[in-house]
Amino acid sequence: GPVDEDPYEQDRDPSLAAAIAASEVDLRPVLGGLLILTGGLLGISILVVFGLVVLVLAWLRAIWATRALRRLRVERRFEPDRVMCGDDAHLVVTAWNRKLLPLPWLRAEEPLPAELRPEDSGGGRGSAISSRSLVNGWTLGPYERVVRRIDLHADRRGVYRFESIGLSAGDLLGELGAGEDRRLPATPIVRPRTGPV
Repeated sequence: GPVDEDPYEQDRDPSLAAAIAASEVDLRPVLGGLLILTGGLLGISILVVFGLVVLVLAWLRAIWATRALRRLRVERRFEPDRVMCGDDAHLVVTAWNRKLLPLPWLRAEEPLPAELRPEDSGGGRGSAISSRSLVNGWTLGPYERVVRRIDLHADRRGVYRFESIGLSAGDLLGELGAGEDRRLPATPIVRPRTGPV
């Protein structure tokens, strides 16, 4: 928001995804091991097969959890970064997966000042607005780059500081695999509209 807004509003984590991903304990390896052990002792081959499937899924999830956000470049800029009150500023968000591992889902969330109002609040084309947050979602293949342009209407003059963006990514099963906050500073300025003297 504007510089003179509540200072605590700017310090809030734009996404809880990083905290959830860091604190989540995966018990699937234990379950897979128990199924294999029980199936082996009782001579029930289907339990061994289920145990192996659970272990493979846990291994795949671990790969996404450790590598999903590596070699992922996310950029944010405003075009132009200085506008007059009542004009539009164009927020350009770029996501570039620079590795072989695909990203079945990638989510970027950041606080959005109420004075910068999206032209399409319905959230078409992979973006949405909820409780003063801007949420973008993508599916990125290997080495795929996507650019999204969001028009923001500047309702009030001020200097707006955009700091961190919350990133979260998941595996093929749609589960949260990795999350982190990245600092991507940007400072669009909305100047007062001046009339003829």
